[in-house]
Amino acid sequence: MFRLDVPQRIGTARCTEGKLEVVPSSDAPETGYDSLEEYVYSILESKERALLECTDADARTRGPQVLSRIRRELRLILARISEPSYRRCVLKHDDLAPLNMLMNESGDLTGVIDWDYQSVLPAVLAVEYPSFIQYGGVLDPVYAVELGEGMETWWFVSPHDAKLLKDHYTEVRAF
Repeated sequence: MFRLDVPQRIGTARCTEGKLEVVPSSDAPETGYDSLEEYVYSILESKERALLECTDADARTRGPQVLSRIRRELRLILARISEPSYRRCVLKHDDLAPLNMLMNESGDLTGVIDWDYQSVLPAVLAVEYPSFIQYGGVLDPVYAVELGEGMETWWFVSPHDAKLLKDHYTEVRAF
């Protein structure tokens, strides 16, 4: 999907009269975002506004300090990722799961469906392992929710297979 030619704006893709355009996402200002800096700093600004309404005294005291430090660190991080390949906007499926992938009998990916949740983001923000091969954090089986009788949680791959798929994903992503 990263090879698709998409408009170089941050937002949500929409197809109108056979032409792909990027429109502001629901949480974006009416004008949308033209750069990675605009996007990440708007997130910080929304957190700063939320702090004004926060009733937790500790959060109101520490929050601005934390956000100030994040702002300083972001300047350094953004400077290090200035190459166009990191900043090129790409189409990202925000719900990429096995149920949304079509494969042939050989296991080759032939299509991706259910594009209700998607975004156009700089590649540096869009690249991630698909959730179904991540083990760790909330996606670790130790945190699985107990379901009712007769129901069970299914894991699409074992931890061992997930590692193999991550290695393969990394190889393919390099091309």
